[in-house]
Amino acid sequence: MMKAHLAFSCHKVLHDVKENFLLIVKTREDNQVEVPSKKRKVGHQQSITKYAESNTIEPFKKQSCDRTVAKFFICCGVAFRLVEHPFFIDMVKSLCLGYDPPCASTLSEDFLYEELANIVVDQHIEMKRTKNLTLGNKIKKYFFRKQIC
Repeated sequence: MMKAHLAFSCHKVLHDVKENFLLIVKTREDNQVEVPSKKRKVGHQQSITKYAESNTIEPFKKQSCDRTVAKFFICCGVAFRLVEHPFFIDMVKSLCLGYDPPCASTLSEDFLYEELANIVVDQHIEMKRTKNLTLGNKIKKYFFRKQIC
């Protein structure tokens, strides 16, 4: 939380420090989601528990669902307080019984900062990779030559 504050909200922090904290927030998010190892099942018979609905959800699945819910609220401009509305919770439970959506404050602070960090870092990388962001000098030379001729 403090790292996100330093990356986005604090005006007393130097630009280089902000960039470092943006990268920290982004990498923290990337490292949180762990992909489970796939195990080979012996035989062809599937377990009956595969078809039963569970009240628990695996940590990596919860993190993935949290990020998806956050993207929905952020990108669609939906009020964060609706995540705690009984109808929203009922809808989520009907899709995945074991998933509990994050509270509004977590959604509006932590996930918003993480998503914002992703966007800012990606744009920063793209800008560093792109050359000749402005064609100002080329255009001036072109028009200057045209006027002389």
